[in-house]
Amino acid sequence: MRLQSKKYLDDILYAVTLIEEFTKGINSYSDYSKDIKTRSVWQ
Repeated sequence: MRLQSKKYLDDILYAVTLIEEFTKGINSYSDYSKDIKTRSVWQ
């Protein structure tokens, strides 16, 4: 694998990890609507 491709995939993995951490505990729309932190991302 080329170095540039590996860096790109590593960046994607890092972004997914951050999203998972940010949305931990949000399992439904009801959870989302009650969580100010998560709602603030989309406003």
